[in-house]
Amino acid sequence: MSKASRAADVPALSALTHRDFRVFWIGQSISHIGDWMLVVGGGWLTAQVTSSATTMAMVDSVATLPMILLMLSAGVVADRYERRKVMLVAQVLFVALSLLGAALVASQRVTVGLMCVWYLLLGAIMSLNAPARHALLADLVPPEHLASAVSLRGAAYHASQLVGSALAAALLAVAPLYWIFIANALSFLPLIYCLLVIRPRATPVQESARVGVSVADGLRYAWRSREVRTLLGAMGLVSVCVLPFSQVFWPIFVEEALAGSELDLAVLTSGSGLGALLGFLAFSRVRVRGRLGVALGSGALIACALWGLSLTSSRTVAVGFAALMAFGIGLMLGALSTLLQLAASNELRGRVMGLSEIILVGITPLSSVTVGAGIDAFGVRYTMRLAGLCCLLPVTVLLLRMRRAARREGTGAKAPGPVLASLALSGEPREGD
Repeated sequence: MSKASRAADVPALSALTHRDFRVFWIGQSISHIGDWMLVVGGGWLTAQVTSSATTMAMVDSVATLPMILLMLSAGVVADRYERRKVMLVAQVLFVALSLLGAALVASQRVTVGLMCVWYLLLGAIMSLNAPARHALLADLVPPEHLASAVSLRGAAYHASQLVGSALAAALLAVAPLYWIFIANALSFLPLIYCLLVIRPRATPVQESARVGVSVADGLRYAWRSREVRTLLGAMGLVSVCVLPFSQVFWPIFVEEALAGSELDLAVLTSGSGLGALLGFLAFSRVRVRGRLGVALGSGALIACALWGLSLTSSRTVAVGFAALMAFGIGLMLGALSTLLQLAASNELRGRVMGLSEIILVGITPLSSVTVGAGIDAFGVRYTMRLAGLCCLLPVTVLLLRMRRAARREGTGAKAPGPVLASLALSGEPREGD
């Protein structure tokens, strides 16, 4: 049996057969539960400190500023030093910051200014952690099991949203608010232990260049590598056109399109979270040869779901379309993330994953301003339809070009450069560009 055939028959949960990934995944899942508890508790604290919607939005988005500014430099750190140790440092800093937050809340001296400073520090630590966390996956499993690892990571993230939100609500009902921050600090301890006991297979290449030069090298590599550039571009289109609806504008949709209540919003959000969870789980069963096809098909699925949402006034139907859209997002991001991991050379993987994190986390709050302006001008229904087309058409063009290049290389025809799609056809990763 060929290597491609073996990769195509890899079970959905195959990454869990690797001890180091299994240990890391368990620790990361517990940590994610604490993260979602903090999201609920932090939002509740903001609502107590200020009644201004503008101020609440500012506090909510301030953590993205250091992520945009520092993520590439943190990618250099992830490429220059052992990623496991970089994550260890970040987890210790998370614990210290959470305990500081608990002390501030317990003292009842929290102000908007202090919250902004706290969230700026949180964003800086998240910037240090994210590139190393994403790049570490490729060091814990062989390439043929990377899709399983990516999908399991995404599934754990969305499952922890449901668990963490419920635990936060239960804790707030019986304990003071500062216990949310203490619980968040405790949630990092299992991951710290897991990082101490795992032994990743590979270590990054050591570099002696200055950080600024290394950042420039990462940007130059991402632009010159056609496959990396294409995948990051597709991620950017999803971030700009689709994620604002699933992360920011559900309340407006419920109020304007459905004339619904807070209960309808909760049901719609839960349906979306469940759809995303199922999407990542479904991607783990995608054959190696089918990853590009899944990315293409999920783009059409997302666009159709957005159009369906824009046309319905039924709350039940809307929940179905919201789950379908989130399912498509889970499939697409799973495919794009896996292919991006395989495309990036090991010595630059941290910087490439840092760029993807900037696109998925940093751009969405900024693009929400543009999408919000469209909603104010044309209404949420027409803006959804336009966003679906703006995502579907360019993504389809980009990925079809990759597929054609893959087929040319697969038949021996001359291609302009290494093509990521050929990895999906052969199942063999490329370490250099």
